[in-house]
Amino acid sequence: MKKLRRLIRMLIFAAFIIAVFSWTQKRVTLATEGNNDFSEREDYYYELCSGTDLSDEDKKVCKLFRDYLEEKQEKLEQELKDLERDINALKADIANQGKKIREYTDNIEALERQITSINKTVTMIEENIEVLGKQITEREEKIKQLDIQIREGMVVAQAQNRTNSYVKFVMGANSFVDLLRRISAINNITNYNHSKIEEMEHEKALLQADRQEQQIQKDNLIAQKAELKRKQDTYTKLRDMTEELIDAFHEQQAELMEKYDKLDSDNKELEEAIKNINKALESFTGSKGFGKFVKNKRIRINSGCYYYHVTSGGFHAAIDVGGLGYGTPLYPIANGYVFAAKAGCAYNGGYAGNTCNGGRGNHVFIIVEIDGKYYTVYYEHLTAVNVKVGELVYKEKTVLGTSGNSGNSTGPHLHFAIYYQGKVGETTIPQIVNLYKKYGIRFGLKYDITGSCAYRKNKAPCYMNPMDIYGFAYHQYYWIGD
Repeated sequence: MKKLRRLIRMLIFAAFIIAVFSWTQKRVTLATEGNNDFSEREDYYYELCSGTDLSDEDKKVCKLFRDYLEEKQEKLEQELKDLERDINALKADIANQGKKIREYTDNIEALERQITSINKTVTMIEENIEVLGKQITEREEKIKQLDIQIREGMVVAQAQNRTNSYVKFVMGANSFVDLLRRISAINNITNYNHSKIEEMEHEKALLQADRQEQQIQKDNLIAQKAELKRKQDTYTKLRDMTEELIDAFHEQQAELMEKYDKLDSDNKELEEAIKNINKALESFTGSKGFGKFVKNKRIRINSGCYYYHVTSGGFHAAIDVGGLGYGTPLYPIANGYVFAAKAGCAYNGGYAGNTCNGGRGNHVFIIVEIDGKYYTVYYEHLTAVNVKVGELVYKEKTVLGTSGNSGNSTGPHLHFAIYYQGKVGETTIPQIVNLYKKYGIRFGLKYDITGSCAYRKNKAPCYMNPMDIYGFAYHQYYWIGD
């Protein structure tokens, strides 16, 4: 009986050893045969090969996995080069449009200044016409009163000289005495009203001058309004044409940029930084509510989310914030961690088609925690970058960088995007960083409306609409205080 039990135990142990060996051999075989298992279970092997106390078989598998990753990296690098070539070809095709957009933008700004100047002139002319109108009315009333005074004076003079009954001219007198009386009456009238008559004639001359000046001002007003309409029509057409060119560019480039984004991640920098994440997170505390990204600034929402313009345009999972000019400090909207930061682009070198740093120019990407949820936040087209990968940043305190016009940009503005990444506990910052390493900035989402949080019913990851968060509206101005 004891021998039987011992035999059963030996058989069970042998079966276990065979099973483990078979499983290990299968894993090695699968890894060797085209790396199919690696491609389907990368996360598992990342975790396995990052561990300690590996068995000899595990070490063999991890060596194959490393070879697989190196081969994959080489392919990715080649694909990236191919994509860069395609993007450069696209850039060459639209380079002239990019130059035109820059020229049109300058012309639009000049027209805006001219329109403002003409509006001021029109306002001044209208005020002048109103003042002259009041002045003319006052002069007409004064002339009327002077005329009444002169007539009343003549009546009094006639009564005093017994000329009330005479209505004929002086030469119509019927006697010499009558003639003298009439002449005397006229002299009295002249002496009495001489100053009044002169004053009335002076007022009539001024009235005539005022009427002439008023007509000149009215003619000038008509001319200025005609010029204003012409400028406004030109401005509208130029603005629409510029926006159409920008939209066309973004539609053409969207697909290529999506592929480029998937590959455009600095893995070496991330791999070095991620080693310090867990240690840094020990002092990390989440924030309450979404904070300000600028302070004490009047901003304009140049382009909205999710489309550039109301009627058309390429997909745009962000807002473009204007009114910042060059050098405005930009702040984290919550406590977080920098997972990407790139500089090296000319701060005022932006144009449609510029692919410096993947078209984003100088930029900073951060992961933040707000009300128990993780978000990734993107600040693009900067003048300067003040932080580095792995650095902790603090809500409305840390200066991430300053606004500018670098990369694929047609003027100084901030491209500001927010992606929802999930609840704390359901995901972690290292997991988010690993997803970025694997899929790039879009975390595997298609760059269209299907990636929006509204479409995905807030299933992470997804594109959020900053206008909903901050209560912004397309093409409106807002004051952001301290």
